[in-house]
Order: sequence, then structure tokens, then C-alpha cells
Amino acid sequence: MVASRSLLLLLLALAVVVESIRIAISPAQRQVKRLLPKARELARSQELLQSVLAEQRAVQKRQAQQRVASELIESTSGLDRGSAASAEDASRVEACVAALEDASPCTLAGPALINALAGSSWRLVYASSFVRGSATPDASGGVPGLRSMLDMVAMTSPVALGAVTQRYSAARLEDTLSVALPMPWPLPKRTLSATFEQTLDATGAPGGLTARLEQVRTPTPTPT
Repeated sequence: MVASRSLLLLLLALAVVVESIRIAISPAQRQVKRLLPKARELARSQELLQSVLAEQRAVQKRQAQQRVASELIESTSGLDRGSAASAEDASRVEACVAALEDASPCTLAGPALINALAGSSWRLVYASSFVRGSATPDASGGVPGLRSMLDMVAMTSPVALGAVTQRYSAARLEDTLSVALPMPWPLPKRTLSATFEQTLDATGAPGGLTARLEQVRTPTPTPT
């Protein structure tokens, strides 16, 4: 009987202890339950803020790229593809080129680079080798000596250099240049064009290409 009574007292004591612990913990649990929604909302707000900041950085990067591209185009204005450029003009163009490459580096390489160029066409606006006194080697990756030939045509002959264009088609490149042939008066000038057809190979480095000349086409001169 005494043992039963002692056991009963022990159970009552344990019940009191458990109840006191439950009462002590319950306010903290209620506080946690109230704070959990706020914590989740704060986490969502932080994620949204990070997304907005990332988009802002992307917009600023695009704006910087557009700005330096515009500055490059503006720096070549009136230079007749470089033949009318002074040393100061050439330095300004080279600085703009470096700024554009820094703001928008080419990351494509191999077949991805060739595929990205396929279907595009370009018109020559400026060439450093056209600058008088320039000793810049031909680093275009195109036909060896092409720039030197254009430089000679533009600077040492009565022939007037016309448009110079490039067209990419799959793994092929076409460089087309035109020149105005002087004719005795009253005959009209005649325009001669030549197209250099080349095969493109990727070097594997970002932006790296080499071209192999396949053939040269020279259509019949046309009067202008």
C-alpha cells in the first residue's frame, strides 16, 4: 500500500514537471509560429531584391555596350575607312575598339562562332592599315595581303576605291571590293568588283577564325 502511494506521488510529481515545462515552452512556440510567416516573406523579398539588382546590372551592361559601340562608330565618321585619319584619329579609334572589346568580349568559339556569323553581312567602315604611315600587319584572318592591296589601290593609284563588304554563309566567307576605273571624257566611269571566296575554319579560341582562299570572281565592269 505504501509502495502504491509512493508511486502515485511520483507520477503526480512528474505530471507537474511536464506541465510546467509545457507551459514554459508554449509562449516561445507561439512566438515562432508568429515569426515564421514574416521570415518567409523576408526571404521572398530578398530574392526579389536580388533579381531586381541582377536585372539592373544587366541593363547597365547593355547600356555601356551600346554607348561604346556608338562612340566607336562616331570615331570613324569622316575618316574614309582610315585613309583620311591622322595619328590622333587612329589612336582614338583604337581606344574605342579596346573599350568595346572590354565591354562586350566575344565568348563564342568553334562551330558556335561560325553558326552565329552565318547569314550576316558587313560593310567596311574603318581599317587600321588604311591610315597613312601605318605599319599594322594584316590580322584580319582573311586573305593574306588583302588589306595591303586595298591600301595600295586607295593611296597610290588613280583608281577610286568603292565599297568593301563581307558576307558569311555557313562556313564560307565572301570579301567583295569595288573600284571606280577612270575613263577619258566623255565616257562614264566604270566600276570593277572582285569577290574573294574563302572557306572558314575556327581556331578554337573565342572569336578565332582563319580563312582559306578558294577562288576569285571578277564580273564584267559596269558603267557608273
